[in-house]
Amino acid sequence: MNALLKAAVWGNLAFGAQVHAEVITYEFTATVTEIKHGTLVSGGASATVNSSDYGGFLVTLGEKVHGRFSFDTDTVLEDTSLGSDDMLGIYHDNVHRNSISATFEQSGHVLAPGKPGQTMIGVNDWRVGHDTLQVFQQTVDGEYNREALLYIMDADVSPGALPYKWVPAIPNSIDAFEDRQFLYYSKGSDKAINVTATFTSVRQISPVPEPGTYAMLLAGLGLVGWQRKRQSRLR
Repeated sequence: MNALLKAAVWGNLAFGAQVHAEVITYEFTATVTEIKHGTLVSGGASATVNSSDYGGFLVTLGEKVHGRFSFDTDTVLEDTSLGSDDMLGIYHDNVHRNSISATFEQSGHVLAPGKPGQTMIGVNDWRVGHDTLQVFQQTVDGEYNREALLYIMDADVSPGALPYKWVPAIPNSIDAFEDRQFLYYSKGSDKAINVTATFTSVRQISPVPEPGTYAMLLAGLGLVGWQRKRQSRLR
């Protein structure tokens, strides 16, 4: 094996050993349990309703929502704060792939996943009580500013269960959560709507390796194949 081939093989092995980042994706279903809408004119008040099209599409109480949320475990820790009762870590950058997408079953309206930089992760670790994981995404769709938030609260395992060095672990059973909600807010030029939907199921889809992992592996395999073909010609 010549020096070039050795370098390729060892480079792939070393690269594979260093890759720890994962994009973890979960699927969820939820049911709309509350709708509030209102006007943005001076003195306008919100009202609880059974259905509303204030967000540009019709949303109905009891409607099913199907969606996914993803987060990259290599997302940069952007900010931290330490309170008397809790620790909060905010993970956000313009590179890693964090997103939320959802489809409202009745209207078929799709909230598309955001681009890198439009989604942030919040990990709140309470010394006493529950820990929370929040995935927040803000996008612009025509005249509408749309915000999607997943709010997951689980039973506190121990103090420091969600440290600044975030390693997410979400059970596949919704019974493990004290509270689990998908929140949606949309604001147009003169109207706004708040939708709350409660999870009815959640399950993890297998982590997706970073694209660079595949690129390096394919490059190494291609070089090995080229070397073997070259040696067979020489013979």
